[in-house]
Amino acid sequence: MTQNAKIHLVGSIPLDSPEAVFRALSGTVGANAPRYPDGETGPRSSWLNWQRKAFEQSPGFRISAALLPEFTRNEPMAKPRVFFELDRAEPSPRLARLGYAGFAIESFAIFRRLKTEGVIPAQTRLQVSMPTPFAIINGYMEGRSRVQAEPLIEGAMKQEVDEMAAAIPASELAIQWDVATEVIAQEGGYEVHVADPLRDGVERICRALGWVPRDVQAGIHLCYGDLAHKHVLQPRDLATCVAFANAISAGSPRRVDWLHMPVPRARSDDAYFAPLRDLRLPRETELYLGLLHYTDGLQGARLRLEAANRVAGSFGLATECGFGRRDPATIRPLLELHRQAAVSLR
Repeated sequence: MTQNAKIHLVGSIPLDSPEAVFRALSGTVGANAPRYPDGETGPRSSWLNWQRKAFEQSPGFRISAALLPEFTRNEPMAKPRVFFELDRAEPSPRLARLGYAGFAIESFAIFRRLKTEGVIPAQTRLQVSMPTPFAIINGYMEGRSRVQAEPLIEGAMKQEVDEMAAAIPASELAIQWDVATEVIAQEGGYEVHVADPLRDGVERICRALGWVPRDVQAGIHLCYGDLAHKHVLQPRDLATCVAFANAISAGSPRRVDWLHMPVPRARSDDAYFAPLRDLRLPRETELYLGLLHYTDGLQGARLRLEAANRVAGSFGLATECGFGRRDPATIRPLLELHRQAAVSLR
């Protein structure tokens, strides 16, 4: 791990407002975190669920007649949900504004004010965490419509990136793509519309990375989901994450500034971290391992860090996913854990 003990915040932090999030971060992790998310507060707290409204308001999209199951290996978590299909009678389907840029621009106004007041460290960037278009496609479209809807959804996501990049100075902005559906599908947890989730997913991830202007930072969060603090399926080890990381690094049309991988609480064994020997990240890409867990604090983090140190080079600290499904009362202690870890786990 680097001597800087850098900290990465994945994205969601369930406090009352972006300003509350920024103040909580500045008062705990401070300059150890090079990027601050706005917490994805309010309607965004459930990752993808708030996007249903956009599909309902979009010409050419309609709710499918059937409620399709969201298939996972973890059957108790499988649940029915609403899926949409393309309306064949609409000659020019289009997707309504998704809203990511609007929230980012609003949060940046607060971020900039707090930076001017000296609350947020001068070098810190605003981090906007977004699901990949692949996640939205497979999360909202029924199977027969996914291929046809993909260009529309990718176009809508690119527009969001274009708008926030036009409104927020490049030196103040960082965009993270949350890569969960692709990772889970690669291990058989989701049924998706491509034959090879690794190959085809990485192709799409790299396309999305290419939308981010070069002076804006761009990063990747690899994820196995977070349903009631449980992964959709448990990773056997870091092999799938390493495969995605290497393929993204090789195929990205631009610099990848950081890459984050999850570490389950129970995994302080050498076998989990062994695939990191095959990791091939460019020198400029920061690696973050999500080995901080609220439930076992510094003691558990130290065990996982020692195992990671036996095979990994330089890396920073994070939790394995966002905080969005947490009791807000646990957020301040969890951020304090980040601060303590940055000092003591160097």
